[in-house]
Amino acid sequence: MKKTFKYFIALGLCGALLYSCKPDNDFTAGQPQNRMAQLAGAWKLQSVSQIDLIAKSNNFSDPSRPEVDLTTQDITAVAPFTDMTITFAEDATNAPTTFSVIYGNAPKIFKLSAGTWKVDNLTAPGSIKLINGVDTTTTLIGAVNNLSLGMMTLQLKKYQGVKAVTQYNYNFKKN
Repeated sequence: MKKTFKYFIALGLCGALLYSCKPDNDFTAGQPQNRMAQLAGAWKLQSVSQIDLIAKSNNFSDPSRPEVDLTTQDITAVAPFTDMTITFAEDATNAPTTFSVIYGNAPKIFKLSAGTWKVDNLTAPGSIKLINGVDTTTTLIGAVNNLSLGMMTLQLKKYQGVKAVTQYNYNFKKN
């Protein structure tokens, strides 16, 4: 009889707890971020990594050296990449206008030094096009949420025919 009484009490408490739960119909996630305002300004290159996309897709690894990553390499020290600064300008409505790149001794990774820039989506940009006349360089923005932290990753892919073989991740910090 004591066991049955304990089970009824436990069942009653569980029922009371479940009955007291009510759904929260407030699905707001806060104010939307102004990504275009976050993109505007000067950005200093901090590091560069190179990713072998063929090795990555084939899961290349060395079982005798599991600590060595055969697909991604930090190549920042190979050249003076950190000399580079890129600046994005906008108009009063946060629409992209011009850009300028100061390479210093860094390699000309975008092949352009100045011009206009555009994004694929003003609300949630996923790519940036750097334009100078008929020359255009398209980069992807990696980890858009990091823009609010003053960090930006621009990704460039190199192709062999139509197949992407190498990806470069350029990690910038806002000045």
